[in-house]
Amino acid sequence: MTPFPIIAGPERFVSRQDFFRGCNRLVERLEAMPEQPLMPLCSRRGDLITAFVAASALGRRLILPNDAGAAALNGIAAQIRNAMVVLSPDDVSPVPALPSLIIDDSTTAFDAEPSWRNGPAVTLYTSGSTGMPEPHYHFPAMFVDGVEVWASHLELGDGQATIVATVPAQHMFGLETSVMLPLVRANTAVFEGRPFYPADIAAALESVPGNRVLVTTPLHLRALVKEALHLPPLHRIVTATAPLSTELARQAEDLWNVPVIEIYGSTETGMAASRRTAATETFSLRADFTLVPAENSATFRGVHLARGVPVHDRVALVPGGFILLGRSEDVAEVAGKRASLSGLSIILNRIPGVEDGVMVLPDTRSTAIARPVAVVAAPTLTANQIRRALRQLIPDVFVPRQIILVDALPRNATGKLPSAALAALLEHPGQHFTISPDHPALAGHFPGNPIVPGVVALDETLRIVGIDQSVVLHSVKFQSVLRAGEQCTVHIKEGVRGLTATCSTDDRQILTALIAAEPQ
Repeated sequence: MTPFPIIAGPERFVSRQDFFRGCNRLVERLEAMPEQPLMPLCSRRGDLITAFVAASALGRRLILPNDAGAAALNGIAAQIRNAMVVLSPDDVSPVPALPSLIIDDSTTAFDAEPSWRNGPAVTLYTSGSTGMPEPHYHFPAMFVDGVEVWASHLELGDGQATIVATVPAQHMFGLETSVMLPLVRANTAVFEGRPFYPADIAAALESVPGNRVLVTTPLHLRALVKEALHLPPLHRIVTATAPLSTELARQAEDLWNVPVIEIYGSTETGMAASRRTAATETFSLRADFTLVPAENSATFRGVHLARGVPVHDRVALVPGGFILLGRSEDVAEVAGKRASLSGLSIILNRIPGVEDGVMVLPDTRSTAIARPVAVVAAPTLTANQIRRALRQLIPDVFVPRQIILVDALPRNATGKLPSAALAALLEHPGQHFTISPDHPALAGHFPGNPIVPGVVALDETLRIVGIDQSVVLHSVKFQSVLRAGEQCTVHIKEGVRGLTATCSTDDRQILTALIAAEPQ
């Protein structure tokens, strides 16, 4: 009987014996090199696992940035100047400033598993969804002990299973599921690549043996549900990195007849709890953790948590676990009413035509207004259509005056929205328009050098703001002329009396309009 592999897929099928031979080969190569921290950015998941084992066996520091963007990687490289990037064959280093090492598929005759379980701390980084990414350090022993917890929560039993993960292995969720589970659990394999599109995910699942476990995010799951593709029989779908709505969980379970498990955790704690979201709102805490709630936060304690780890969520202890009440900073309060931003975002995403969207609060230091702003990817909808749909679903006080339409939200590889990227959208939500010289309103209007009538520029500005035609203007001031063919940028700012929209070119301001606080 052929032993169950550790790497499975259409392109590579690697036995555990060959895998550990490759690990020993990398240990030999690294021993001949200067001691340096290793930063594995391998496109093949098996190569990253190899680097994890070899680095830990040699006592080398391992750095796992969960954002593959150039800015994030260069920022880490500037802090850790002596790191070496580890790559798969055919990879091109995204950090040219650092030396790199290409893993090859050669092996050594030494078959034994390298002694890696007591290696040095592994550095992982937070996503930056609540601020700047921060490093956190965990020892391999923590991950090893966590494998049995994962196996229990996923009800893997003694059966053979293959993990197909759409999340990067450098992220805590991806590391625990797609590196540690196959590495420690002998009858678990992992699909080598990281499928992204629904058709690729379906093909990856079709190609692997054993009980199939899809490790993914609510963003990927929503795309899969929207496509309603046929999937082979699944043992579990596991999601994390963002809240999973009950509606989406039930849709997935109905489509593919598989339990959908939502994980609650963090870079600081690893997996801390889980729930079957379609069936319960209660998270079951892992057996080796305790949870101490406070007024606006909670603290996890456990054997591998040297100190209690605070989280930013408000929780309520209930029999069998806890219920999330929302983040302490997740509450919008307008006109004496309170609502959860994540709850408002879920409702926003239910609107037909909305592909992705989020409700956020702008920086209110310069104004007393705390009304949410919506950032939405909805190519077939206007801001007004979205606003009208929201008025049917949520109290009027939470319907955003400002809706920023984008091609795609600036999500990272795990589906999270870094706070810096969202802040940049809110600070510079400028959208553009250009009036063509053949616009009907310009006919015979300063021939050869047409000037755009102020009412046309104002109409385009209001269209971008997304305000109904019946809007009340408190005031409009035309400051300079706009010529046909010039690009005009519209910026929107919320104030006590309503929205202020400014229209400007690169070198001058065209108009400023103060729009009624409550458009009819």
